Amino acid sequence: ILDDVSIGESWLEYAVRELNKSGIACVYPYRFKQYLIGRGFIPGSENGVNEKGETRNDLWVMKSSDAVLINLLNAESVIQETLVEYGRADSLLKPVISIMEKGNIHDSHYIREISRYFVDNLESGLSVVRAEL
Repeated sequence: ILDDVSIGESWLEYAVRELNKSGIACVYPYRFKQYLIGRGFIPGSENGVNEKGETRNDLWVMKSSDAVLINLLNAESVIQETLVEYGRADSLLKPVISIMEKGNIHDSHYIREISRYFVDNLESGLSVVRAEL
């Protein structure tokens, strides 16, 4: 879910920029996927990245992270990949910071149990990441 924070900038780009200012290095699955797509690696799918490569990369990112920030604001449908990320974070004992509004389609007892923190806006989520790390 990419919510524009400012013109031409996704919430993710904004979060990375802001956390970098605090000396926090950010790793996210899409970064490596874009690298692979741009070079035509891992053949087997329309965009050059097959599912196995994509899921292995997601797992590597999760293992190498100290905390996980998940933005579910304004989600219109359940994002299956994100649910897998919640499960992986939980099994790897990573603190999860969930950003979602009341009544979000992802709100469930599983997500509430796995999440260490719940906030309803991006700025609060970034503040929690700074405090956690």
